[in-house]
Amino acid sequence: MRPEPADRFPVEPLERGRPEADRWAAEPAPLDGELLSSWLNRYAWANAMGPDAFLRGLRPVLGRNVTDPDSAVPARFLEFLARQTGLPVARFTLLQSGAHAWASLGMEMRPAPYFCPGCWRAEPAPYVRWGWRMTPLQICSEHGSWLCRRCPNCRAPLSLLQGVSRRHLWECAACRHDLRRAKALPALPVAILGQGLVHDILDQADAIAREGIGKEAFRVLSDLDAGLNALAVWRGGRPARRWSGDPDWPPSMAPGAPSMTF
Repeated sequence: MRPEPADRFPVEPLERGRPEADRWAAEPAPLDGELLSSWLNRYAWANAMGPDAFLRGLRPVLGRNVTDPDSAVPARFLEFLARQTGLPVARFTLLQSGAHAWASLGMEMRPAPYFCPGCWRAEPAPYVRWGWRMTPLQICSEHGSWLCRRCPNCRAPLSLLQGVSRRHLWECAACRHDLRRAKALPALPVAILGQGLVHDILDQADAIAREGIGKEAFRVLSDLDAGLNALAVWRGGRPARRWSGDPDWPPSMAPGAPSMTF
């Protein structure tokens, strides 16, 4: 059964469906652990705008040279969002990578976020978590499955701010495929255990910084990342097959691909 679209947000009426110059609606508000690009996409949808069109309107404040809002934005931009929505600026600061303690451990952002279709199917308001864009987080702990890397229909990576037409963040920017319908591959128990160790280290990021052992923690995280990548390639003691020569693994299952068993 096709999931019902989560296309309703509690927003106050706005003239012509667009944010007014002096004040915007406070909803949808940023969610805990959400990417800034995820919130921008959801806010554009709630105001009947495409993400790219909404972002273009913010360029005078954001700046022309900012290509990735998740990486870093000027403080004036976060203050502007706070003034327009009436929300505390701290709510928007938490959408930046530098606000998280685990940023001190040297974790890098992926060029594009991964996603869990199971989470999106279960949520009334799907959003993209910070962890889905950070290495070495590759598994959804809640569903015990590998995060999907690409659209199963056209193989495009997840893009949250591309496109002038209004679209949900769970719609592929390239082909408009419903990414909630992607099939995530189950992870082996040992891979889930390894991902749990990664989370344990990240939860202790503040203590690691105080003890001055950030480099040692980074090496451990790098080893765990390498191990997870190996487990993604070797499943059940044999090399895993790749779909259509795609170098990425694990992908969301491509249409017509044979089912794999452990």
